[in-house]
Amino acid sequence: MAENFDGQASCDMAIKFGTTYQGLPEWSLAEDVRYSMKHIAIYDWSADEGDLVMVRDWLPIIIE
Repeated sequence: MAENFDGQASCDMAIKFGTTYQGLPEWSLAEDVRYSMKHIAIYDWSADEGDLVMVRDWLPIIIE
């Protein structure tokens, strides 16, 4: 195990995290936001398509 690496060190490193996927909202962490996903889309399985089909576009996740 890395020396002097604890939960706080993990959080400090994680707040530097940020990524995007083509056409999707950015995923990132911050000092006061410790979850990366801030939006969600709803999909349904289509037997005709043989794949997932988007039912609702991206919606913000509201955490209270």
